[in-house]
Amino acid sequence: MPIHKKSQKGFTLLELAIVILITGIMFIPLVKMYEVYDKKKRVNITRDRISEASAQVQRYILNLNVGQFSALPCPADPTLPKTDPNYGREFMDCRSQTTYATYRAALAAEGLVNTGDCTGGASGVCLVDGQNTTASADLDGDGNPDPVLVGMLPITDLIAAADYVLPESLSYDSWGGRLTYGVSAYLTNENLYQFYGGTIRAQNEFGRATAGIDNNAHYVVVSHGENRSGAYHHESGALINPCGAVFPDPNGAVDHENCDLDAVFTSAIGYYKGDTNRYYDDFLKFVSINDSRVWDEIVGAEYHIRNLNRNNIGVGTNAPTTRLDVNGNTRITNNIRVKEICDKVTGNCFEVDAYAGNRIGCSSTNGAIMTGIKNTGSGPEEDCAFPMDFYTGNLKPRNCRDDDPNAWVKGITSDGEIICTSD
Repeated sequence: MPIHKKSQKGFTLLELAIVILITGIMFIPLVKMYEVYDKKKRVNITRDRISEASAQVQRYILNLNVGQFSALPCPADPTLPKTDPNYGREFMDCRSQTTYATYRAALAAEGLVNTGDCTGGASGVCLVDGQNTTASADLDGDGNPDPVLVGMLPITDLIAAADYVLPESLSYDSWGGRLTYGVSAYLTNENLYQFYGGTIRAQNEFGRATAGIDNNAHYVVVSHGENRSGAYHHESGALINPCGAVFPDPNGAVDHENCDLDAVFTSAIGYYKGDTNRYYDDFLKFVSINDSRVWDEIVGAEYHIRNLNRNNIGVGTNAPTTRLDVNGNTRITNNIRVKEICDKVTGNCFEVDAYAGNRIGCSSTNGAIMTGIKNTGSGPEEDCAFPMDFYTGNLKPRNCRDDDPNAWVKGITSDGEIICTSD
């Protein structure tokens, strides 16, 4: 009877190593594909959050006062943890002030006086100089750049103002860094708001104006990207990476511009080589809310309107030098109300009240009439005289009611005689 022997065979260590190597090689493309997928997903999530957050900032204007422009929200302090009761809330009351001076005083009360000041000393909501230096953008008229505030998106206030449920995740990007929010300060107050008051610079990586905006962006929402340079942690509020710390040349890096505490922000094409100053991984959105209307209704004053143009208006001239400059005749059917009338060439003025108000009257001279206006050196005064009796050549007091109790003075002749009428 034949005897059959069973033989057992297995993998040698060499064969097993070869199998693992081949399997690893096969997984390399899959890992790379997943990395690309993950990065693309994070980019898309971040872009979507920035767009939605920006939309909520714009809706905030309308939600404060339905149907009317009100004001943009102020930033929140980016250093507060989520457990803090003031987390995601505007760092101060930005809407109770009525003048530029009182708004500046409110900023000063928070420690924001000079450019570079921050509510927490070196961090928090910071005050920087705006970039729009045109005369029309100098809303407070002090000849200096108007202020810009830089902090965190005020997510708690945006959620409260929304008419539907908003996720808190709108306040940070897909890498866990809080979204930075910079806003032209005076546009956060409805008493001071002017749609031409934007003063944030939007530029590309070459320093040129971009996105159809130059130095007049109203606000900007920024994600500091994967390297989180200048970003605050979405839970703790701790600074993740100091601005520019991850680069060999932080002062020259394009990416550095969005966290260096000024009113200049750069939107560029992503360039992820971290060993060069061209590195850029940020995402941001500029917004300039320009109104194409010339006239607007005055709320609370029925049928009253106002001109939204802050500069001079010319009629018959392309170079108006005053608020309303008319080259030609002006016809007014009813009354014209002015305080002074001035000579355009010399600039000399006199008050209308000198001859059309309560100051008029020559009664103190016992019956004299006003024959004109004279300049006494201290201002215009009525020029009084007694009318002439041409029959005797003597001056005598006279008024129209000497002859007719129903008559009244219609005018004055060139020789000082009054003209009476009872019509």
